[in-house]
Amino acid sequence: MVTVPNLNWIAGIVEGEGCIQGVGRQGSPCIVVRMTDKDIIERLSKYWKISYYTYNREKENNRKTQYCAQIFGKKAISWMFTLYTMLGIRRRSKIEEVIAAWKIKPGRGGWQKEFWRKRKEAASAKQRASGGVAKSSGNGSSKGSSK
Repeated sequence: MVTVPNLNWIAGIVEGEGCIQGVGRQGSPCIVVRMTDKDIIERLSKYWKISYYTYNREKENNRKTQYCAQIFGKKAISWMFTLYTMLGIRRRSKIEEVIAAWKIKPGRGGWQKEFWRKRKEAASAKQRASGGVAKSSGNGSSKGSSK
C-alpha cells in the first residue's frame, strides 16, 4: 500500500524527473520518469506495480546507464488525479490538458457514449441536409438511405 509519505515522495520524483504526456504508447496518456539512479526507479516501479526499462548508454561518450519507469492509459490518468494537488503549477496545467484531450477520445473512460451520440447526430444532420433519411444500426453508427 502506498502511504502519504510515499505519495509525497512519488510526487517529488514526478515533479523533478518526470514527464507527463498526452500521447504515449497507442496514443494514450502517460507518465515517464527516466534517470541514472537505479534504486529510485526500482522503488517507483514497485509503487506503480510495473517493470522498468534499462538503456545502456555507456558506449556513448562514457554516459551512464539510464533507467525508465512509465505508466500508460487509465493507470496514468489515475496517478495524475492522485498526484495533482502535490505538483506544481506547470505539471498541474499539463495534467489538465492531457485529461481534457483523453476525455474526448473514443473509447476512453465513460466518455465513449457521448462521442458516439455526437457522431450519430452529425451523420443524421448530414443525411437530412442531403435529402436522405438516417437510420440507426443500433451500434452507434448511422447509415442513410436516400429516397
